[in-house]
Amino acid sequence: MLTAKDNGAAGVLFVSGYEFDKKDELTKLEKDQTESNLGIPAFHIKRDIADKILLKSGKTIADLEKQLNKNMLPGSFDCNIMLKATSDISFKKVKTQNVVAMLPGNDPILKNEYVVIGGHYDHLGMGGPSTSSRMPDSIAVHFGADDNASGIASIIEIAEKLADNKSHLQRSVIIIAFGAEEIGTIGSKFFTSNPAIDLKQIKAMVNIDMVGRLKESKDLFVGGVGTSVESENLLNKLVEGRDLNLGISYNGFGPSDHSAFYVEDIPVFFFSTGAHGDYHTPLDVIDKLNFEGLKVLTDYIYDLSIEILNRDQILTFQESGPKGRSTEPSRGSKVKLGIIPNFGKSDNNGLRIDGVTPGGAAYKGGLLKNDVIVAIEGKAIHNIYEYMSRMGALKPGQTITIDVIREDNMEVFIIQLDE
Repeated sequence: MLTAKDNGAAGVLFVSGYEFDKKDELTKLEKDQTESNLGIPAFHIKRDIADKILLKSGKTIADLEKQLNKNMLPGSFDCNIMLKATSDISFKKVKTQNVVAMLPGNDPILKNEYVVIGGHYDHLGMGGPSTSSRMPDSIAVHFGADDNASGIASIIEIAEKLADNKSHLQRSVIIIAFGAEEIGTIGSKFFTSNPAIDLKQIKAMVNIDMVGRLKESKDLFVGGVGTSVESENLLNKLVEGRDLNLGISYNGFGPSDHSAFYVEDIPVFFFSTGAHGDYHTPLDVIDKLNFEGLKVLTDYIYDLSIEILNRDQILTFQESGPKGRSTEPSRGSKVKLGIIPNFGKSDNNGLRIDGVTPGGAAYKGGLLKNDVIVAIEGKAIHNIYEYMSRMGALKPGQTITIDVIREDNMEVFIIQLDE
């Protein structure tokens, strides 16, 4: 589609050859979770319709398929026909929101510093195709008891206990239930992109996501432990005497809401009891939750929160793992730019950079977070799909130009792609 558009096409008609698809079945219309489009229409048509379009040329789809398969070369020609076609794709927009509460601290100085405790409250609804359901053929309520009603229950309990002891809090605490995590951590990204407070005043973020299935082994996974100098010692000290075994990961980036804070140089803690066979299926139900285990780990996270809120010194941030290297899409591309692209809503005005990986090509070339890529090698970029296609045509070691909008100004950068 992008190649056709670059060469002046007003639209594209796709048709399947007999050897490619003997049944000549039309591609199903699938929805995705952005408004991205290429600006020109595309249709998948049956072979008999295509043959009627080709009638004046004396060719048939069968003949063209044989020729293309034999020569593996373009076979362009003029059909000498004027074709009219219309399409009407209706985008259904929905609103979501973060739910936010704040308890002010009591120290005259430290109350201007904040600790965020959060987790996502959304799940997959009825599931089905084009969702991340692991049973896409089952149109049924995906309850999400563990993912992430368990996390929200933990957060509510922690918030209630903090409120009961609010006179003892030195720093302020922000409690957030994030929306739209399941379609790209949109809620947490929105908060860090549109903060109600100075992000530099957020001194730690605690993310609670899927904590309802504590196993007999009592394993509690904690991610982001390497994002502050003090985190590991703090966690180990507080776990003493508890019926918990910590499984520690140092990387600050991961597929949940804490990542939006890590890329802002904020120490993070990511708590989870891990995935299971019912994950993202209708079988993730309340009857399978371990409530005794949920209480044990919630008490532990509460004590950690109190420790961070009341300690004399803030946690010392340190980078631990790349800020999103694994998230950059690759549709057949052999090269990486080294960015965290924005996977959320697209207005088709470019691709916003949510983060830049230190040491990567983008970092070396001067690209920054919040830059909006609008062209690569002079070819327009409107959304993430065009970005992936453009990147797929590049080669390792190639020097390219990237046009970006930075603070309403157009700038051009020369980037050397990594070998």
